[in-house]
Amino acid sequence: MTKISRVSKLEKIGVGYMFLTLLLLNLLIFFMPGKEKVEKVEVIKQKTAPEEKSPTQEAPELPDPGSIEISQVIWTNPDEVESMRVTFKLTNNNLYPVSKVEVEFKYYDVLGMLIEGSQTKGFPDVIAAGEEKKYHDFVLGDYPEDTTKVMGEVLSVRRASSE
Repeated sequence: MTKISRVSKLEKIGVGYMFLTLLLLNLLIFFMPGKEKVEKVEVIKQKTAPEEKSPTQEAPELPDPGSIEISQVIWTNPDEVESMRVTFKLTNNNLYPVSKVEVEFKYYDVLGMLIEGSQTKGFPDVIAAGEEKKYHDFVLGDYPEDTTKVMGEVLSVRRASSE
């Protein structure tokens, strides 16, 4: 009887070792990059590598409006009824100066619903590459009666002249 139980214990241990060996081999095969996997990684790296702009390359006349970031618009005089004043920042994320930024200011009610009567304002200031331009107490003027919040969106921008 002891022989049988001893053999079955050895068989169980042997089966366990075989199972672990197969598991390790499968893990090695799965995680070891083969030649095909390495080639795929290199192709992906080539496709996703950002194109470096040479200094001689011209900047576009009409840059992407998304390249100009507008901060949260803060209503600085909500207690006054006559005219709305706001504070915000415009950030130029381009590698060149821009100007003539057009921003649309939209008004929202207490429920977050858009209210008719948005305004578009132009900012002729030159904003250097990577620069942040702050506007304090900028006068938006009249606004819809139920307004509780104002938000800005950059509609267009032009490359600044290099004079």
